[in-house]
Amino acid sequence: MLITLDKTEREITELQEKIASSKQNTSELQTFLTMKDMEKEMAVEEKFIESLTTSCTTTQVDISCKINKSLQQITASVQKFGEIYVSSDPQIMVALPTRNIDNLHYMITLQKRINTDSSNVQGRLLLSGGVVHKDGHLIYCAGKKGLQMVNLSDESITNVINNKLPYCAYVTTFGDKLFFTNPDNDNVTCCDYHGNILWTFYDTSVLKCPLFIFVDNSGNVFVVGCYTHSVVVISSDGQYYSELLSREDGLRFPQVLHYDQSTNQLLVANTADEAYVYHIKDVLR
Repeated sequence: MLITLDKTEREITELQEKIASSKQNTSELQTFLTMKDMEKEMAVEEKFIESLTTSCTTTQVDISCKINKSLQQITASVQKFGEIYVSSDPQIMVALPTRNIDNLHYMITLQKRINTDSSNVQGRLLLSGGVVHKDGHLIYCAGKKGLQMVNLSDESITNVINNKLPYCAYVTTFGDKLFFTNPDNDNVTCCDYHGNILWTFYDTSVLKCPLFIFVDNSGNVFVVGCYTHSVVVISSDGQYYSELLSREDGLRFPQVLHYDQSTNQLLVANTADEAYVYHIKDVLR
């Protein structure tokens, strides 16, 4: 735009110089003819100047910003939008490493380490997990006969699961469901009281030789893996899992697992030498 204006200014100056020169050095007729030619050129320049005034080319544009008063009130009243805290805590937060973790968040705290001075703690710390009492019935692992249920009132026996189970299999209940381990097959099974299989959990990367088992108040299943040196929690639908404790927590061929629902205490005992008592909490409850 500035370059165009400079060029036009030079052309108008040249026309003015030609007019002055023609008046001094030519006759009136020649001056008249020269002025006619210059009028045509002046008309072109005049139209150009008019176009500048009628268009937005020379219009000065001012851009301003006005802050909404509501935002001004917010910034005046809010001194900060939040804080970040960094803290250390001996508690352990556990979440699922490889599957959906929405339903499995536990916080555990080691409360006590016990020297058992024993080469085999199985059966010495707790009653066998192969038998559980539910509504006047004893449910137990019957070896070759599978999973059986005894009615304590008339001593009648009902077969729940007919598949062979090892005598070191363990069973527990929650609501209308039964949960039992099979260390020979490295799996955990959930069924109803009629023996209908609802789900089976099998993953030897986190659970081998599952033994003691219990269910917490949320319906999630806790099981000890003897050969994986672990305690694994499985969601109530069998779809998700998390390794709650491992060899890094001192587990060496753990066999015994017990949960006290009234105190939320978890007992884990190795085959020999040591046992551990933890406080456990479902942080989503």
